[in-house]
Amino acid sequence: MRGSILRSAVFPLGLILSFLATPETSSAQAAQSLSLGPSVRASGTGRSSVAAFWGGDPDYWINPSLLAYQSKLRFEHGKTRLVPDLADGVYLKTDRFAYQRFGIGIGVSAFPLGRNRLDYGEISVVDSEGNTLGSFSSYETYRYFGVGVSFASLLKSVAEAKSPTQSWHSYGDVAIGFAHKRVHVNYAPAWATGDGFPGSGNAETNDLGLLVRFTPINSIGDGRSLVPVLDPVFAPFGGLRVDLSHGRSDQNFTDNYLEYTLYGDAPDVVFRVKNEGVGVYAAIGFPPSTAEELRSSRLAFLVESLSPLFSFGWSNQRITTVFPRIDGRINNSGWELTILNVFTLREGEIKDPEGHIRGSTTGWGLGFEHKELGGFRYDRAEVPQARGLDRVQRNSFTLFVDPFAVHDRWLSADR
Repeated sequence: MRGSILRSAVFPLGLILSFLATPETSSAQAAQSLSLGPSVRASGTGRSSVAAFWGGDPDYWINPSLLAYQSKLRFEHGKTRLVPDLADGVYLKTDRFAYQRFGIGIGVSAFPLGRNRLDYGEISVVDSEGNTLGSFSSYETYRYFGVGVSFASLLKSVAEAKSPTQSWHSYGDVAIGFAHKRVHVNYAPAWATGDGFPGSGNAETNDLGLLVRFTPINSIGDGRSLVPVLDPVFAPFGGLRVDLSHGRSDQNFTDNYLEYTLYGDAPDVVFRVKNEGVGVYAAIGFPPSTAEELRSSRLAFLVESLSPLFSFGWSNQRITTVFPRIDGRINNSGWELTILNVFTLREGEIKDPEGHIRGSTTGWGLGFEHKELGGFRYDRAEVPQARGLDRVQRNSFTLFVDPFAVHDRWLSADR
């Protein structure tokens, strides 16, 4: 950003930007909206989500390959008030759509399908004598489009079209993803900058992602275990599933500059960030006796909707800023425990010495999913900011539906 101009002419905005360091980047940069992850679920687990493929909506913002692990057509709305002890009107607002079928996932957050807006609120400009010259709205927006492909799910869909039997696809997977983002910043109008030119600009950048999954044990439902030694032990509990994962992503790896509207004005840097992490996931199935009893009643749908009985995921992530220079590494870790596929507890830790951010994160989620049709979920998280700033509360609401299943159910009801 044109710091020398805007920080002197519009001091409140400069103050906000100087403190708006995040766990994703260890210092302030231009286009802060590209550093603020929209996933509230990931915030509760210390933003260690690059290898966390489980759950209905993995964090594809940090790793676009996780779009291949989305479930159903999903709409997520999030709103977070940032730096509450510095300003009243600084909000991150997101509306995102994602859909996956046959192992190919797509994520969109751009008008008319969603938005990403970092609103700095109403900024007042005063002269040297303290007289108010006027006010304006300052903000950043960016458009997002991403795609992820799971080769195991894609090959499985092809195989099941010929034969319904499962094969080696259950034992592991490799997924890749790509995302394109275009950000527009509108820091200040021409009259407020002090030099007669607007403080606005644009940047376009891309992300790459990779996810590798290995599933040695899976005796839940129709799953198959590569190492079946524990299957008899957990059979009375409905089976056991264990996954190991590795994820990595390269964010903003192209066009790492924010170009301003005024030709010849010096561009600002958009940080290039690399993420690398591992994850472990384990789940216990629904008890067979309870499942059989429910299947014989009108509540048969609960067998799939409330499964697994318990699930636990842990992940660890290392974040490194590699452009404009190699910066100190950030280490994040976290876990989440889900009960009956309804209630989730989350906790994590962020260690960012360069950005003076170190502390725990907490969160929880509550929702219900009809495995065939759709459902909803509410997520809440609390995360630390830079030293000296209050912790931030985050909230989001997600709706999801399988349009093909709803269509088939509608047709069957008319017959």
